[in-house]
Amino acid sequence: MGGKDSKMPTIGRAFVATMSIFGILLLNGCNSKRRDLLCKADLNAIMQASTEVLAKASAGEIMTGTHEFRRTPQSPEIAKFPQVIRELQPTRVVIEDGYLTIQFGGGFDHFGLKVYAKDFKAPFAEFNYGSRQIIDGLWYYDEYYSDESTMHKRKIDRWIEARVRALGGKRGR
Repeated sequence: MGGKDSKMPTIGRAFVATMSIFGILLLNGCNSKRRDLLCKADLNAIMQASTEVLAKASAGEIMTGTHEFRRTPQSPEIAKFPQVIRELQPTRVVIEDGYLTIQFGGGFDHFGLKVYAKDFKAPFAEFNYGSRQIIDGLWYYDEYYSDESTMHKRKIDRWIEARVRALGGKRGR
C-alpha cells in the first residue's frame, strides 16, 4: 500500500481535490445566499410574514414542526406560507412554540433567520436566540458565526450593521 504501483494515493488525491472544489462551490453559494438574505431581502416583510405564520400555527391552521421546502418529500403546507417566505427558497422552515426558524444551507453549513412572537418567553435561562440580532424579534443564526474574531464573523457583522443602519438603526431585545 502506498508503493509505486498503488492507486490509493492517486485516488485519494482525486477525492480530496473533488471534495475541495465541491466545498468551495458550496460555501460560495451559501455566502451568496447569506449576502442576499442580509443585504437585499426585505426583512420587514419577512418579519411580518413570519408573524402571520406563527399566528396561523397558534390557531392550528399550519402544523408546528419542520416543513421541508427543498428536500423531498416537500411539506404540503408550503402553499399556506406567505409568498415572501416561499420566494426566499429556504431549505426548511421550523415552527416551534412562539418562534420559527427559516433555514438555509445544509450538510456542513447551516444559517438563517429566527423570528420570535412579541410575547415569546425563553423556555430556559440559557436559551439561544441566535447568533446576532438584526431588529427586534428577528435574529440571524449561523453555525460558523462565533465570538472569536474570525473573517466570517467580521463579514457578517459588516453586512448586518449596514442593514441596521439602512433600517434606521432600530434594535430591540
